[in-house]
Amino acid sequence: STRFDFRMGRDNFAFENYVNENQTPPFTATNLTDVEIVRLFGPAVCADPDAGPASCVLTPAARNWMEATNREMANGHCEGMAVMSALFATGQVSAQPYGADSGFELTLPGNVPLQREIAYWWAFQGTEPTRSAERRGQMTPNEVLDALRASFDGGPDIYTFGLYKRDFSGGHANTPYAIEEDGGVVRVLLYENNFPTALKAVEIDTQANTWRYEATTNPTNPSEIYDGDATSKNLTVTPLRARLMPAVCPVCGEVAMDGTTVRGSAVQYRELQLSGQSELIVTTADGGLIARNDAGVWTNTISGASVTSNRRGPSTWDDELDPVFKLPLGLPVTVRVDGSELLQAEQASVVMTAPGYTYAVEGISVDPGQLDTLEFAAGANQLRYQTTSMETPVIELGVSVAGVDYLFQVIAGAEAGGVTVTITNNLMTGKLSVRISSTDGTAAYGVQVYRLGDDEEVFTHMANTIGTAATVSMGYAAWAGQGTPMQFEIDNDSNGSVDSTVMVADDN
Repeated sequence: STRFDFRMGRDNFAFENYVNENQTPPFTATNLTDVEIVRLFGPAVCADPDAGPASCVLTPAARNWMEATNREMANGHCEGMAVMSALFATGQVSAQPYGADSGFELTLPGNVPLQREIAYWWAFQGTEPTRSAERRGQMTPNEVLDALRASFDGGPDIYTFGLYKRDFSGGHANTPYAIEEDGGVVRVLLYENNFPTALKAVEIDTQANTWRYEATTNPTNPSEIYDGDATSKNLTVTPLRARLMPAVCPVCGEVAMDGTTVRGSAVQYRELQLSGQSELIVTTADGGLIARNDAGVWTNTISGASVTSNRRGPSTWDDELDPVFKLPLGLPVTVRVDGSELLQAEQASVVMTAPGYTYAVEGISVDPGQLDTLEFAAGANQLRYQTTSMETPVIELGVSVAGVDYLFQVIAGAEAGGVTVTITNNLMTGKLSVRISSTDGTAAYGVQVYRLGDDEEVFTHMANTIGTAATVSMGYAAWAGQGTPMQFEIDNDSNGSVDSTVMVADDN
């Protein structure tokens, strides 16, 4: 037997991998908070970078990234548990701040500091350099075994496992800690956070260069047996040291007044995430496409784009992982939320984050067969959302510019034939324009404008109506602040000419 100093009953957790809403015992898990986001990325995620972690108001992009990541943990925290247990074994994290002398003695319900810490280590998988450090689709089973042998023999790296279905639609993380060899079959013993007291192992057949894993304690269930070979390369390792490096912030930076130029960031991509069981289809004007084919495999013809997913590892792996799309900066895209495979209505949210800005459509109720469309501009200046269903979505645009951050929320009222909502932000004039096209000639909407800095001010007005041909522009840059009215300009036929001006009261 070859091992590194990981001890079951000491370094592993005694509780099982958990979801956001737990039933036995009932509790709601606390995941990332503002404090963890500052810890991950530094003060640049604060609207006021001089604010300390305790008083930081997150930028709109940082907050949307945090909320999307927390939703990703809804069905499992395996990654954070695998990483943290390995850190216990290496002595780089102590269990004592969370209430016990060892990981095995810790309890989870009511232990909010521990829940936040597990979420913190979970989140690294969605950042660089950890994401690129995972050898996903790169190593044969024998090559994975060679890496583990070197690790357990005193090599520089300690690894966590990534175990995936052959098409990478389901993924799970756990902690390998020892190797047992029996002829041509090698058993890699591991701490399995779905079954923390069971003796579990990945079997690697070195002659066939294959791997096999029984994902539950019931080996008679064939749907819970996972395997791979030298072609599938769906058994992965990620070095622990990648998570100990500073995480590259995917949302830090500022947007110039042209609405598209990003300053202060080395990141050249924006991320698109879906929560829910619908499918996303991404297209570009020149025919580029990202979509899942009938076999469940992703097709990607958009240059510079990629599709990945985060490991969360529910005990049955029945649910498919939500995709995370990386799209080049400055590329307009059309995104379709496709409910054609749904058997019942479900809630979905779509979030795009980028250095210095963010978009979101929250609270989409997707019916079977429904197809909604989102059109994202090249930068932080326009989003169009179209639905043919009865929807009351919250449509967001957030932006960081020199010295101030803004978050705009438009709540469109439901219409029998659906609505098309277009929000346009003109940073040069400091005005947000809203146009809502509906079938009956008028539409109801509400708006909230957040101005963020060393504190938070918000303008709210919900009782608004707009003609289907009209555009309303809100002068947010000239707004005097909390409790004061904001100037709205009405263009009745959207021809670029202001027909009327009104000072609209703040509902707060």
